[in-house]
Amino acid sequence: FPVYLLIEPVSSCNYRCVMCFQIDKTFTTKPFMGVMNMDLFKKIIDEAQAGGTKAITMASRGEPTLNKNFCEMMEYTKGKFFEVKVNTNGSKLTEEKCHAILSSELSELTFSIDAEKKELYEKIRVNGKFENVINNIKLFNDIRERHYPNSKTMTTASGVFFHEDQNTDNFCKFFSEIVDNV
Repeated sequence: FPVYLLIEPVSSCNYRCVMCFQIDKTFTTKPFMGVMNMDLFKKIIDEAQAGGTKAITMASRGEPTLNKNFCEMMEYTKGKFFEVKVNTNGSKLTEEKCHAILSSELSELTFSIDAEKKELYEKIRVNGKFENVINNIKLFNDIRERHYPNSKTMTTASGVFFHEDQNTDNFCKFFSEIVDNV
């Protein structure tokens, strides 16, 4: 049985990043796209736990926080694995989702973000709003600090570096002030 499992709660995304296959129309129609229901998610989690899986990541092609059952999914993973991660573009974080993430004792929340400047970020992450994502990261930090001071959930800023205007030093400097890892 796999020691590590990647689960895709949603295969669609609210962004159309220039480097992502989501911009390829042939991948954005059925049978390639869908939303996982809670019964299937529980079945996968139960089988993974019984089979000895140690770590899961909720990510892949889509934005996991778009699943209407995201908070319930977070709760269902609690205490079942050595490590649970979520990769997100950060655009749909809400107070409720932040609490669900933190109360589930998530190991790592990775923000796929690519740029520290609004113009470049929005050029790469089409449909994204830079200020919205930064505010959501700050919201998460505030909730973690106020309500979960002993939380071991780590935050990470991650990027795909391919554009000539991207600067890894500036990216690291900017995000090291609002996330745990860059």
